[in-house]
Amino acid sequence: MGPEVLASLIGGIDFPASEKVVVGASTGDDAGVYLLDGELALIQTVDFISPVTDDPYLFGQIAAANSISDVYAMGGKPITAMNLFAFPACELGGERAKAILEGAADKIRE
Repeated sequence: MGPEVLASLIGGIDFPASEKVVVGASTGDDAGVYLLDGELALIQTVDFISPVTDDPYLFGQIAAANSISDVYAMGGKPITAMNLFAFPACELGGERAKAILEGAADKIRE
């Protein structure tokens, strides 16, 4: 989904507001920023990408790097990570799923 389509979907929606939300849905950024105190903020991002390679390990690395880069782009330091899988179980298989997670874990450690 391109940015124009996303903007048309969320445009006009009245999202809850807070003075602590520094970057929210209305800005079109890849991450949200929530102010914890005067100098410390939490950057949150969740990415969902289609496989761009047939190599599951490499795909895991690419997916992790994609999410990590969103945090760096906002001036933050990645300290947590979450994996989201959305593959038909009959197509993915346990070994491929494990390789994706191993690739992501290795990229995060890098």
